[in-house]
Amino acid sequence: MRRARQVAGCSPTVYAAAREDARDRQGMGGWVAGGLLLPVVIPVIAHVTTPDPPAELAMQYTGNDRVCYTETYSSAAARRRQTAAWIGAGVAFGLLALAVRAESKGLERP
Repeated sequence: MRRARQVAGCSPTVYAAAREDARDRQGMGGWVAGGLLLPVVIPVIAHVTTPDPPAELAMQYTGNDRVCYTETYSSAAARRRQTAAWIGAGVAFGLLALAVRAESKGLERP
């Protein structure tokens, strides 16, 4: 997975904490399931929405560190959502292709 973009002037510890928190708090299962059920809609939703960090986590930082934490968390969480949604969509399209192929093979039998 690609790394979240690092904000200029962001300390490495805040950047790492935000990425780790996004990884721990942004589950991928729901986005994969959504991609399976709605393979066109869910990836689009994942791309247009921006998750915010929980307030209790962002409040640990002040000033530029809070801005850095919030932007890094949002970027990392959005990438996780997008990746999961596209995985689900890819599996759905693969299953659809297999079903169409199996159906076409079944129709060719005498």
